[in-house]
Amino acid sequence: MEANDDYFFLDSPLLKLLLIEGGKTEHVNKLFAARNEKGEFQMFFKDLLSDAKEFFGYFRMTPATFKYILKGIEESITKYSNFRDCISAEERLAVTLRISHYAVRNIVYEMCEAIWDGFCKQHLPLPTTDQWKSIASDFYNKWNFPNCIGCIDGKHVRIRCPKETGSMFFNYKRYFTVVLQGIADANLKFIAVEVGAYGKQSDGGTFSDSNVYQQLEMNTFNISNNENIPSTDISAPFVLLGDDAYPLKTYLLKPYSRVRLNQEERIFNYRLSRARRCVECAFGILTAKWRCLKTELQLDPGKVNIVVKCLCLLHNILIDKEGISSLEIPIESATMGNGSVSRRYNHYCRNASENREVFKNYLVSLIGEVQFQYNIL
Repeated sequence: MEANDDYFFLDSPLLKLLLIEGGKTEHVNKLFAARNEKGEFQMFFKDLLSDAKEFFGYFRMTPATFKYILKGIEESITKYSNFRDCISAEERLAVTLRISHYAVRNIVYEMCEAIWDGFCKQHLPLPTTDQWKSIASDFYNKWNFPNCIGCIDGKHVRIRCPKETGSMFFNYKRYFTVVLQGIADANLKFIAVEVGAYGKQSDGGTFSDSNVYQQLEMNTFNISNNENIPSTDISAPFVLLGDDAYPLKTYLLKPYSRVRLNQEERIFNYRLSRARRCVECAFGILTAKWRCLKTELQLDPGKVNIVVKCLCLLHNILIDKEGISSLEIPIESATMGNGSVSRRYNHYCRNASENREVFKNYLVSLIGEVQFQYNIL
């Protein structure tokens, strides 16, 4: 037994390797050991900070906004270790905003969650009753539509085919997606977002399954009751604006059917579609700013949810901190509604129809009309 023990200690290849290496476990590949001195972040980041134009081109935001986000989440994302150098909070944020790679995916997920937890209540809160009224005032002043508290629409976010899901995420465009449902205000900011609905669902189906729908139905969205349209004694509810895919509700307006429309109905459709462009422009800016949304995300649906929600929140932060240049806003003409939609959402109650008539009558009245609305006839 002793002889065997001597053989093990003297000739064991494993023991020799451990003795040579000193029993040390390498946390970082030798190729990347000089990362702290020669890595991409260390070599170029400080130079970028001194050149605001180049910094904006690389990170899609100004250095001041980058520092603002970093300050808000630095404490929650800073890592500590007694055995190795940790990636700094500054580098973690830079990696998240610029790089999408297998080696840093966990950092990206952690950063997205930290940004959401750190800034959601500041830049994407549930509006109070007074804030809803302020949003309605902005729509009236900027888009000539009264008592409007937001525009709602859905956007398909392309993803790789999830495992064992069949056709649940396969949409009418013949690729796999999850749906981002957003409500935007008159300043192109998101008021509420929900991510994760199956790609095969229509906008109306996504809405009916959403938390927003449940809150609107139960009247728990902090929205006040009817209020007079500005400069009139006409009482009307506060409403969202949607396209043909959405159901007509007392709190949600949609265009009239495009079959045999009279002049007043065509004008109503134009005015509604003109105001509803806000959400389409918000999606356009979101996609132009965060270009990963133009391609197929190589993520599971659960990870897509937090990444896309974080991008929507960053969209709001950038508008709050930097504003929007008119050159960044996608210019689209108002439409008379989308193409064919499911007839499942064509049924509505009498009150919803009467509310739409109230808005239509106001928009074609002397006090509610705008002269350019007649150019579409």
